[in-house]
Amino acid sequence: MQITSKKYSKLLSILLLFSMILTIIPPMAASAAEPVSSLAGNGTMNDPYEIGNEAELLFAVGKMNTGDATYSVSKTYALTADIALTSNFPMINSFAGTLDGQGHKITGLVIAANNTTGNVGFIKNATGSALIKDLIIENASVIRNFTSVMRTQDGILVGYMTGTGHISGVQVTGSITESVTGAAGDHDHAVGGIVGSSYTGTANGTVIEDSFFKGTVKLDGTVGFKVAQVGGIVGFTTNTIVRRNIAMGDIYNYVTPNSNATYFNASLIAGLLTNNSPLNSNVAYEGTVHYKWDVLTGRVANKDIGSLYGNTPSPVTGSNNLSSEDIMMQRDEGSDQNPYRITTKPNTDNVVNAAITPKTPSDLREQATYEAMKWNFDTRWQMDAVNGYPVLSFKKDENAYQLFGDGTAADPFQIGNEEDLLFAVEKINDSDSIYSSAKAYILTSDIALTGNFPMIDNFSGVFDGHGHKITGLTIVAGDTGGNAGFIRNAVGSALIKDLIIEGASFNRRFTSVARSQDGILVGYLSQTSHISGVQVTGSITVTVSGAAGDHDHVVGGIVGSAYTTTVDGTTIEDSFFNGTVKIDGDTAFKVAEAGGIVGTTTNSIVRRNIAMGDIYNYATPTATATYFNASLIAGVLTNNSTFDNNVAYKGTIHYKWDVLTEGSTNKDIGSLYANTPAPVKGSNNLASEDIMMQRDEGSDQNPYRITSKSRYDNVVNEYISLKTPAELAQKAAYEAINWDFDTRWKMDAVNGYPVLKFISDSAEHEEPLYTIAAFSDMHIDYGLQDNADTVRQQTRKAMAKIKDEEDPDVVIISGDSISTHGSPIWDDATFDKVTSQMTDAFKQTTKDGKVLYTNGNHDYEVGLTEYNSGAYIDAMMQADVGAYEDVLYEDAVRKTNLIAYHYEIDGIHFIGINTPYNGDGAITDSIYTPESIEWVKNILAGIGQEEQVIVMGHYGLLDSRGLTPDYGLHNSNGMEAELKRILLDHPNLLYIYGHDHGGPEQFIERDTYERVTPYNADGSIEPVRNARSSGFVSSFAGSLSYYNNRFNAGALSAAQPLVVQSLMIYVYADHYELQMKNYGEQTGAVATPRSFKIPFKKLITSSEYTIDRGRSTVTDIAHKTTIGDFIQGFDQANEIKVYDLAGTEITDKGRYVRSDMTVKRIVNGAEGDSLRVLVNKAALNSDGPYPLSTVPSSADTEMVVGADQKDNKIVVYNQNSPDWNDSGSVVWSWKPTTAEGFRNIGKYTNVSDAKLRYSDFYGGYVALTTASGGFVGVIDYETGESLFSRNNVVENNPHSIELLPDGNIAVASSTGNAITLYASSQGDSNGYYSRVSLPGAHGVTWDPKRDVLWAIGDYQVVAYKITGTAEQPVLTLQEDLATDLPFVQGDIGAWGHDLYPVYGNNDLFWVVTGDNVFQFNAATLTVSTDYEGYNDIYSKNMKSIGNQPFSGTIIRAVPNETLNPNWNTEKVEIYRPDGQGGYTKEERTQIRETFYKARVWYYTYQTAAGVAPSVTKVTVSPATIEVQKGETQKFRAIVTAQGGAPESVTWAVYGNQAANTAITNDGTLTIAADETATTLTVTATSAFDGTKVGTGTVTVTDEPVQPIILQRIVQPGNIAELANGTPKTAEALGLPASVTLATYGGGTTTMPAAVHWNVASSSYNPSLASAQTFTVNGAVTLPDGVTNPDDVPLTVTVSVSVKARSSDGSAPTYYTITASAGENGSISPSGTVNVVRGGSQSFTIKANDGYKIAGVTADGQNIGNVSTYSFSNVTASHSISASFVKEEIVITPPDESTDKPTDKPNLDDVKAGAWYNDDVDFVVAHGLMKGTGDHTFSPNAELTRGMIATILGQHYGLDVSKYGENSFDDVDSNKYYAPYVEWVRDVGIAGGIGNNKFDPNAPIIRQDLAVILMRYAGVAGLNLPVVKENTGFKDDADISTYAKDAVKTFFMAGIFTGKPGGKFDPKGVITRAEVAAILHRFIETAIKE
Repeated sequence: MQITSKKYSKLLSILLLFSMILTIIPPMAASAAEPVSSLAGNGTMNDPYEIGNEAELLFAVGKMNTGDATYSVSKTYALTADIALTSNFPMINSFAGTLDGQGHKITGLVIAANNTTGNVGFIKNATGSALIKDLIIENASVIRNFTSVMRTQDGILVGYMTGTGHISGVQVTGSITESVTGAAGDHDHAVGGIVGSSYTGTANGTVIEDSFFKGTVKLDGTVGFKVAQVGGIVGFTTNTIVRRNIAMGDIYNYVTPNSNATYFNASLIAGLLTNNSPLNSNVAYEGTVHYKWDVLTGRVANKDIGSLYGNTPSPVTGSNNLSSEDIMMQRDEGSDQNPYRITTKPNTDNVVNAAITPKTPSDLREQATYEAMKWNFDTRWQMDAVNGYPVLSFKKDENAYQLFGDGTAADPFQIGNEEDLLFAVEKINDSDSIYSSAKAYILTSDIALTGNFPMIDNFSGVFDGHGHKITGLTIVAGDTGGNAGFIRNAVGSALIKDLIIEGASFNRRFTSVARSQDGILVGYLSQTSHISGVQVTGSITVTVSGAAGDHDHVVGGIVGSAYTTTVDGTTIEDSFFNGTVKIDGDTAFKVAEAGGIVGTTTNSIVRRNIAMGDIYNYATPTATATYFNASLIAGVLTNNSTFDNNVAYKGTIHYKWDVLTEGSTNKDIGSLYANTPAPVKGSNNLASEDIMMQRDEGSDQNPYRITSKSRYDNVVNEYISLKTPAELAQKAAYEAINWDFDTRWKMDAVNGYPVLKFISDSAEHEEPLYTIAAFSDMHIDYGLQDNADTVRQQTRKAMAKIKDEEDPDVVIISGDSISTHGSPIWDDATFDKVTSQMTDAFKQTTKDGKVLYTNGNHDYEVGLTEYNSGAYIDAMMQADVGAYEDVLYEDAVRKTNLIAYHYEIDGIHFIGINTPYNGDGAITDSIYTPESIEWVKNILAGIGQEEQVIVMGHYGLLDSRGLTPDYGLHNSNGMEAELKRILLDHPNLLYIYGHDHGGPEQFIERDTYERVTPYNADGSIEPVRNARSSGFVSSFAGSLSYYNNRFNAGALSAAQPLVVQSLMIYVYADHYELQMKNYGEQTGAVATPRSFKIPFKKLITSSEYTIDRGRSTVTDIAHKTTIGDFIQGFDQANEIKVYDLAGTEITDKGRYVRSDMTVKRIVNGAEGDSLRVLVNKAALNSDGPYPLSTVPSSADTEMVVGADQKDNKIVVYNQNSPDWNDSGSVVWSWKPTTAEGFRNIGKYTNVSDAKLRYSDFYGGYVALTTASGGFVGVIDYETGESLFSRNNVVENNPHSIELLPDGNIAVASSTGNAITLYASSQGDSNGYYSRVSLPGAHGVTWDPKRDVLWAIGDYQVVAYKITGTAEQPVLTLQEDLATDLPFVQGDIGAWGHDLYPVYGNNDLFWVVTGDNVFQFNAATLTVSTDYEGYNDIYSKNMKSIGNQPFSGTIIRAVPNETLNPNWNTEKVEIYRPDGQGGYTKEERTQIRETFYKARVWYYTYQTAAGVAPSVTKVTVSPATIEVQKGETQKFRAIVTAQGGAPESVTWAVYGNQAANTAITNDGTLTIAADETATTLTVTATSAFDGTKVGTGTVTVTDEPVQPIILQRIVQPGNIAELANGTPKTAEALGLPASVTLATYGGGTTTMPAAVHWNVASSSYNPSLASAQTFTVNGAVTLPDGVTNPDDVPLTVTVSVSVKARSSDGSAPTYYTITASAGENGSISPSGTVNVVRGGSQSFTIKANDGYKIAGVTADGQNIGNVSTYSFSNVTASHSISASFVKEEIVITPPDESTDKPTDKPNLDDVKAGAWYNDDVDFVVAHGLMKGTGDHTFSPNAELTRGMIATILGQHYGLDVSKYGENSFDDVDSNKYYAPYVEWVRDVGIAGGIGNNKFDPNAPIIRQDLAVILMRYAGVAGLNLPVVKENTGFKDDADISTYAKDAVKTFFMAGIFTGKPGGKFDPKGVITRAEVAAILHRFIETAIKE
């Protein structure tokens, strides 16, 4: 069937309407287990590893159990679907991470573990901070049998939980049974329905909450037990919180106690509950507790059963537990086997008590019963309507109170007010699974507390005050509760830092004997906890009264006690205390320790702390008292605590006992510490000599200097130096002991002592150099509308307040302040009054009357009359400020109409730009004039980038963040863009504008334009604010407004209080600080926005990259550039940092740079310039496709990709794998994750397309994909990372995707009826796209032959040209290429579905429609079914089809309509050519996946007919070189390839004797210092075709090799008079591909070097009609071996001129010249070359070595065997092609004596029948060898090195005229072998032997001949077959390493056969007869092959 092109009918409108009402039923989700090699996600809380089926779960378990670092036990895992297990579960050995079931269930859990050791459970051991949550395990079965004595802890979910493990929201049903038989002994088993045993040494460490169990728990045995604990929820607990759990079922403790028995228990909740495990709000719903031993009469406290717990702790910790009164107990052994209610047993103290309340079954079926215990029925629980009991719910409460952040160090929970803090404390104290004590918290603002603080019980995380303060901290505590403080106990690795507690009040009173450790911040600091940068003021008092006894109290101003068993475990550093610490009591104490910083320490580091105040130890010691101490730093300092650089600043130590006469080592007071450890660990501690001591009881109550006490060895010693108060008021005293005054400390200017410095303090007290108040839009006429003076009076009052508070140096008025809005009409007297009032007010606000004005658009209006205020402000400024530094008038002569001016005041530059006056009483537009902008540009250029500049105008820029951005500067004359561009180059300026008007809103947050400061008010970095901006700051100046509203004409009056809003600008040496402040008589509180610090930005510059400040981008970056290399491309590399999209610094310098990263310049810790990265070039050194195991390279490795809609992923299979269900058949698979840079990955549903491309733009392989859910992605194929992902697509149902050569992508959307072209080359953040309509758009593919995008829709195949630019591409329909498709029979459309290239023919494309599969011919614009194999592959409703490029195998996907959805298939059909015009069919069936499409996985758009991928030659450069021992040499491989074959190679080195001589993957050879070989061979073997090998010869020298040194680069000539419109390419402009280098050293003076021209960055614009002269810069690449020690710039510059367009002004016309070359040669340039009309184009034709030009054809005419050809004065399109043939071998064997050719002689010594007879005849007849005399061949004589060089050169057909000079000292140029020796050296076949010698007369040994012939095969392009297996030789071990591969290759090719006895004799000298035989076989074999 043949169908020609035609236009479709008017029926299209009907069809379009019909298509719009069609819908596609979305596919239903399904899941199945599958073998996997990786999990989606990265294992973090934000992106957990995803487990969606059994295979993925087993994969995760396997990885965790083998200690895998990636899938470790500490990572986060989440179920994404229900999982049905099918076999015995292997169990997770140990788990310390998070397992989030997300409400999914696991069914089929079976665990059978007999006689195994260790614990048992889904997780055997949950350790560390393990969290298991929101999981259902349904109908589990755990069975374990023992025949030996052991101890185990087993549960269905967890066997043993310890550390701070947490279980929350787990629902388990099923059974667990353990049986013990056989040996007697101390059997010890704990069994639980959920957890076997929960044990931890940390109080309230583990948690089991909100969980459900229903089933059977059974412990059975025939022998006596020592321990048997059985519980429905948990078998045994210690230090475990058990709360809000419910259990029902049968609990069996079916064992009997032996004589050693200790714990024997059973219950529905906890078998054994220790009294340090709280039990709250649990429910024993229903069930029976079964037992064997005599509970009724033999019961003791720890051998009992109960409803909720089985033992009898006294008292029970907890409350509100419920138990059904029908819980039964049944003894199943003995005389009493009747069931009883458990409440009837004699000992009911563990069944009915204060903590357990019995309920009727009906009570327990009421939701209210549980709500009364505070069970959460909003999100966690729900009533089961059928069974009447609660079950778990997994709803999310979107409105629940929560803190921002996730509690990680990178994103801590944020606490911003008292409510946040109290919420966090409540959650921490409740052991919440989210807000746990181990998480990180940060204060985001100061907090004022208003009530008694509840205290944090235990804390092991991070509490970062971030420099904020807590005020109002009040703690009132009594006898109970343990230790006390803001944090009672800091445990683990707790860190508390950068916090201020101001004015704290702590009071605790004891009336009973107790032991406590109390501090204002922390009561007890233990383990490895750390306090750093804490400032505390206030008081702490602990009072004891009443009972006598061993009272033991430790009190500290910051920490009560710091105790740890770890040496140097806890740390208190860089902290400050000022206040009162007091221990008081009316009874004697055993221990009383008081310290200003800490009460007592053990194994603690105490350093760089300062304390002052009053320390009271008002207790008296008992007779047995041990420690009685008080000091300003540490009450008691043990000698294993380190004490460094602390300061006791001032204060008094108060005491009651007789220190002077009764003091002892541990009963004393001191300045820094009170005991006397010997020796003290530490040094450099200081104390004021005025520290006082005062006994407040007894006869001696006078204060003394503490240095005067009799025992002063703890006051003055080698560790403590006394200082005067004056010395301690000097910063130098502290700097001398290494205090950090740069970042941590500062001197309090008022009090004279150090206080802490936080980030916010960097300029807090620093006085600005200059203060400026800026206003605008005062519009002073408004007050006259109601009351003539009211508003102006209020304004003047506000000004006076500004003067009083700020006293600004200058006032700025940014327009519209002495103006009207049109009414009323003022008379002169009124105007004079108004203006004088306001201008006087402005002047009086400043220090000396300096006011700077700019005009606004209303400053030319007064009522309905004209008034030009320009003259007024001109006169005012010159009178009050002085003469201008520079000025611009409209009339420079008359100095009228002020346009712009420049002042320099006290070193600060002020530039004002006025609104132009049009002379008609108004302005024509809100613009600045070109003259003023150019003037500003010149002024700024003169100022530079180092001095402070304020630029003033009236208009914000169009994209400013004002409330009314439409008020911005109009760009009608282009000046907005120009001004912005100019300002961007000056990071030292502010641009201040008005015009927007305002109110009390925080304008500065919205209006700061280009460089919103990265600092908060406290000085901390705020990463969320426009981190990529650069250049100036644009900010709104302030306005007149009335309270709580925007400006409104007529609204201001006496009745409406006003707000005067001023932008205050504070100028510092290195930054500006801005703050919008509100003044006036407003009636309510007006928000004062926070201030912003604007550091002067240091701009980023680069000679390598292009920086566009208008877009804040850095471009001209190559793909696959590492972060490390990228940074080196900037001029300030040591100050450059790179950040990802989340604002996190990227420290891995090996990562690739991606678009949308951010690069910043950081100078001295301050953020400077910031730019968005745009990667937009091919990868550096990209030589085309390279080998990748996941890319097909031959028919054996062809691959197929499936678009799997079941699991929403892409899967690539090895086509020829027989079973695609075998995981080994999967080559590559992918699905998006956020970790890889993809957004909204939930939209990756219903995968609709997947393609592979090799992109020159991206410099590597990329995968493309679309998903109907709304996902479009470009993927780095090797890393899986996002190169572009568009999720909020503008069209519906993305169905197909194609990558364009420029890096952009085209997408077809089926229900959207559109083709969309995205500018993906510009990065993710670029939102540009071009869109055209195409009804039913389903497929797109690029046609490189025609440079068009083909697309298929419902009715046609259409083509689009891509016009515009890469930044803004445009789709343009090519109407002449539209081709109609045949309609589906009986239907009204063709319903085109798929479009894909026919590999092997660059004119053909596969086309799939609703009922057929065609081939579309793009050359003839026809669709046809007349192609080979049509009848075999035809099918209706096909979804995809394609053919493999190597084998021609066809791949198709046809839906299985029985599946759901019915457009998918589980089968991929493979049709292999049968060689007779048909195909044979195979199928690959997938049991886990369902495919929408199955595509050929190949990386090119198309391959032309007859051009299969191949490599024809590999050449190594340099071919020969000398390298000194111990040095390195870089080699380069030049690969001649076609058909898209990869050009990569593998490197090897041969001949080395030293093991450390080696070559790397990039061709870098390192020669070991101990290398003994004199000659090495370097080979580069094609990775695509291993028979193609290039070689290089290295001569190893002992002496340094003289380098070739670059002297200069010869600049190429300029290019002139090119035709207008010449394309903007290096080729079209005639720029040379290479330049000449002038060199010295190394024996050469000149050589060529490649140059890369940066044409893109030149100013040339091909579309301009005018003449242009421009420069083009080129980057020169030095050849291998050339050095540049003098740093000669590797750049060249060429000036190019282009003529003006012809007089008719028409746009230039371009023509194309198509250039192509056959095999074994090249033409340059090649492909499609665009030439402007009238232009010229030259081509160079070159044959490969061993070939010659056969012919060149231009426009179909043979022009001969030319090597160059030019088309001149081009006025039409042309074509040129070249072909090549192998050069004929002309053999002219020389005579030994005459060096002349001889005829074939009769050889007497070659006897008939000799084994070598035929071989000698062959080589002599072909001129490869000759006789040694007239009639002799000398078959047993040796062959020399010179001879073999000659033989090979003659076979090659070498042109000896090219080799006239010799490089070797021992080669005579007159000898026959001389040119051949030079040739083998040059091409790397054979090198010298060292010392510049070749030794041509030396004999060849056998292994060397193999190597030489192997290299020659590579040079000559000869292929060697494999005809037999490598059985090897008996003397293989004697073959040198460098020769092994060559000998093996020639043996397998049948060329080397060896000697008798199976030996090769590698070192033996080879005879002429043997060489003849080898050459004969070698030549014939290679030629045949």
